[in-house]
Amino acid sequence: CIKSGSYVLNTTTGEKERISRLVRMHSNSRSEITEAYAGDIVAIIGLKDTSTGDTLCDESKPVMLENMDYPDPVISMAIEPKIQKRSLRIRRREREAIKLLRALCKAFADR
Repeated sequence: CIKSGSYVLNTTTGEKERISRLVRMHSNSRSEITEAYAGDIVAIIGLKDTSTGDTLCDESKPVMLENMDYPDPVISMAIEPKIQKRSLRIRRREREAIKLLRALCKAFADR
Protein backbone atom coordinates (compact mmCIF):
# COMPACT_ATOMS: atom_id res chain seq x y z
CA CYS A 1 0.00 0.00 0.00
CA ILE A 2 1.28 3.48 -0.82
CA LYS A 3 -0.13 6.58 0.85
CA SER A 4 -0.11 10.29 0.14
CA GLY A 5 2.73 11.93 2.07
CA SER A 6 4.86 8.76 2.21
CA TYR A 7 8.26 8.24 0.61
CA VAL A 8 9.37 5.70 -2.00
CA LEU A 9 12.80 4.84 -3.38
CA ASN A 10 13.56 5.45 -7.04
CA THR A 11 16.01 2.61 -7.62
CA THR A 12 16.97 3.98 -11.03
CA THR A 13 18.35 7.22 -9.58
CA GLY A 14 18.89 6.10 -5.97
CA GLU A 15 16.87 9.08 -4.71
CA LYS A 16 13.93 9.14 -2.29
CA GLU A 17 10.72 10.64 -3.68
CA ARG A 18 7.78 12.00 -1.72
CA ILE A 19 4.30 11.05 -2.91
CA SER A 20 2.46 14.31 -2.47
CA ARG A 21 -0.84 13.28 -4.13
CA LEU A 22 -2.39 10.10 -5.51
CA VAL A 23 -5.05 10.22 -8.20
CA ARG A 24 -7.14 7.23 -9.32
CA MET A 25 -7.37 7.17 -13.11
CA HIS A 26 -10.37 5.83 -14.99
CA SER A 27 -10.86 6.57 -18.67
CA ASN A 28 -10.86 10.37 -18.95
CA SER A 29 -11.71 11.06 -15.30
CA ARG A 30 -9.69 11.09 -12.11
CA SER A 31 -10.40 11.30 -8.40
CA GLU A 32 -8.03 12.09 -5.56
CA ILE A 33 -7.35 9.23 -3.13
CA THR A 34 -5.21 8.87 0.00
CA GLU A 35 -3.86 5.35 -0.58
CA ALA A 36 -3.44 2.79 -3.37
CA TYR A 37 -3.02 -0.98 -3.38
CA ALA A 38 -1.49 -3.52 -5.76
CA GLY A 39 -3.43 -3.56 -9.05
CA ASP A 40 -4.81 -0.02 -8.70
CA ILE A 41 -4.25 2.29 -11.66
CA VAL A 42 -3.15 5.61 -10.23
CA ALA A 43 -1.09 8.66 -11.07
CA ILE A 44 1.41 10.08 -8.59
CA ILE A 45 1.53 13.87 -8.51
CA GLY A 46 4.63 15.80 -7.47
CA LEU A 47 7.56 13.50 -8.25
CA LYS A 48 10.68 15.59 -8.89
CA ASP A 49 13.41 13.20 -10.08
CA THR A 50 11.37 10.42 -11.70
CA SER A 51 10.79 9.83 -15.38
CA THR A 52 9.21 7.19 -17.59
CA GLY A 53 10.71 3.75 -17.01
CA ASP A 54 12.04 4.40 -13.49
CA THR A 55 11.29 1.84 -10.77
CA LEU A 56 9.67 3.05 -7.54
CA CYS A 57 9.59 0.76 -4.51
CA ASP A 58 9.54 0.52 -0.73
CA GLU A 59 12.77 1.87 0.80
CA SER A 60 13.14 -1.23 2.99
CA LYS A 61 12.70 -3.65 0.05
CA PRO A 62 14.59 -2.23 -2.95
CA VAL A 63 13.97 -3.86 -6.32
CA MET A 64 14.99 -2.81 -9.83
CA LEU A 65 12.95 -3.80 -12.87
CA GLU A 66 14.71 -4.07 -16.21
CA ASN A 67 14.40 -1.11 -18.56
CA MET A 68 11.77 -1.12 -21.27
CA ASP A 69 12.82 -0.63 -24.88
CA TYR A 70 10.69 1.81 -26.85
CA PRO A 71 10.58 1.48 -30.63
CA ASP A 72 11.39 4.52 -32.73
CA PRO A 73 8.26 6.41 -33.80
CA VAL A 74 7.11 5.72 -37.35
CA ILE A 75 5.01 8.86 -37.64
CA SER A 76 5.86 12.38 -36.56
CA MET A 77 3.27 15.15 -36.68
CA ALA A 78 2.37 18.55 -35.33
CA ILE A 79 -1.11 19.54 -34.18
CA GLU A 80 -2.27 22.98 -35.27
CA PRO A 81 -5.78 24.47 -35.50
CA LYS A 82 -7.21 25.06 -38.98
CA ILE A 83 -8.54 28.46 -37.90
CA GLN A 84 -6.64 30.73 -35.51
CA LYS A 85 -9.85 31.63 -33.63
CA ARG A 86 -10.35 27.94 -32.90
CA SER A 87 -7.12 27.88 -30.86
CA LEU A 88 -8.68 30.32 -28.40
CA ARG A 89 -11.69 28.06 -27.90
CA ILE A 90 -9.96 24.73 -27.38
CA ARG A 91 -11.72 22.92 -24.61
CA ARG A 92 -9.95 21.92 -21.41
CA ARG A 93 -9.87 18.20 -22.26
CA GLU A 94 -8.30 18.92 -25.63
CA ARG A 95 -5.57 21.00 -23.93
CA GLU A 96 -4.86 18.15 -21.51
CA ALA A 97 -4.67 15.68 -24.40
CA ILE A 98 -2.26 17.96 -26.26
CA LYS A 99 -0.07 18.29 -23.11
CA LEU A 100 -0.02 14.52 -22.77
CA LEU A 101 0.90 14.09 -26.45
CA ARG A 102 3.72 16.64 -26.11
CA ALA A 103 5.03 14.89 -22.98
CA LEU A 104 4.97 11.52 -24.76
CA CYS A 105 6.76 12.95 -27.81
CA LYS A 106 9.38 14.53 -25.54
CA ALA A 107 9.86 11.25 -23.65
CA PHE A 108 10.42 9.36 -26.90
CA ALA A 109 12.77 12.06 -28.22
CA ASP A 110 14.86 11.98 -25.01
CA ARG A 111 15.52 8.25 -25.30
